[in-house]
Amino acid sequence: MASRDRRTAVLQSDAYNGIDFVEIANQQQTVLNVHFLNAVEFVGTLTGQPTITGGETIPTVAVLPIADTDWGFDDGHVVLTLRVTAPGDFSTYTLTIPSPVLDRFFDHVAFSFKAGCPSDLDCEPVVPPCPPPAADVPPINYLAKDFLSFRQALLDFSALRYPQWQERSEADFGVMFLEALSALADDLSYTQDRIAAEATLATATQRRSIVRHARLVDYEPTPAVSASVMLRFDVAPGVATIPDGVAVMAPGPDGEAIVFETGSGLRTRLLGSVLSSVPANALWNAGRIAPYWFDDSERCLKAGATEMYVLGRGFDFQPGQWLLIETAAASTADPPLRQIVQLLDAGDAGGSWASEECDDLFLSPVTADGPPWLTCAASPPAAMAPTAVTRIRWRAQDQLAADRDLTRTVLAGNIAPATQGRTVQDAFVVRPPALGDTEPGTIVRTGARPVTAPGVSGSPPPTHLHTLANA
Repeated sequence: MASRDRRTAVLQSDAYNGIDFVEIANQQQTVLNVHFLNAVEFVGTLTGQPTITGGETIPTVAVLPIADTDWGFDDGHVVLTLRVTAPGDFSTYTLTIPSPVLDRFFDHVAFSFKAGCPSDLDCEPVVPPCPPPAADVPPINYLAKDFLSFRQALLDFSALRYPQWQERSEADFGVMFLEALSALADDLSYTQDRIAAEATLATATQRRSIVRHARLVDYEPTPAVSASVMLRFDVAPGVATIPDGVAVMAPGPDGEAIVFETGSGLRTRLLGSVLSSVPANALWNAGRIAPYWFDDSERCLKAGATEMYVLGRGFDFQPGQWLLIETAAASTADPPLRQIVQLLDAGDAGGSWASEECDDLFLSPVTADGPPWLTCAASPPAAMAPTAVTRIRWRAQDQLAADRDLTRTVLAGNIAPATQGRTVQDAFVVRPPALGDTEPGTIVRTGARPVTAPGVSGSPPPTHLHTLANA
């Protein structure tokens, strides 16, 4: 993959500029000199007032209007002087200057109002404290686990520390106190053994212990539930949906096939709370969606991220669809890191689930193949055009759990839930079988007599029984 040194590209550009650093120009911290990367002027191109945000005590700092005299040059690059009404706190702020001439990666910069303040930080290593004075370490019997072994360990300790105490009668106060401590230690030892037994699934005796063990691996034990899983499909061109009820097989530990069906189970189908199919597209198959970064310094997607860029446009991402973000481990001996995220829905706040954009700084060869299209339309047409990218956003509850190396990351769609089991149908008539019935009838039995009054029993009602053909 070609290197993307965006700073060098902006330095060599004659159409784009970017923020280099911010200098606090006075002791009152109200004058900021913003130094830019090159000499490309953009006076009059600002689409809004510069903003300073990100503080803790003072969230935002207002920037005064920019005058024509605030623009200048310094050693071959543009310098802009900004003035604020009052300085910010000790937080790290972000200065953003909206202008189409500023590259999207360099239209903002982090800085601190307190960069010039004196610091009392001392880099000299701390002198370790003096070691404690040496003393006789009493012998410790780590195999003592019951009353008698604790009693003998305390007798050995008393003989070492109190050699003048020779009394060993059970009526002696010291011996009585020693045995009371041994009994308490015996109780604590039993409690430790119980806790150790509850610490593993093989030896646990309490249901709540087993439930807590299962929760450690994000599994909530519930009675009589089917296994569920999220499956990734590769579909052929022209396939638009993955319908409910598609049977898939998984081998069991004994080699027998375990049947799953796509969908969230029979209960949700009967309630009508799940769609009958999941959208699918051959463009979402494994290996078709690659991540994109605007600079080589952005190759790491941090934990907690809820958006990212992918290369190309025309993927036709759908609101609320699932995407798999898979990152290969640095070593082939380790498993890949996988997480499924769900794109924002049409009614979610915070913006669209996907937006198509262009990277005008880095150009790519124009090809006729697509979708996805890897370049944006350029006028006039040329052999090289701006790189096409798509920004995708997912739900806040699906934020990434770990950092991702984008050079080892791929994305895939066509994700559908599946539930263990197979849906079957069985029909029967709720009455005794009759001549000419095409469906089996129920077996009628006499039920329990109801109690209509104290000491009075009513007529027993009939009970209809039927055995399902598929157990």
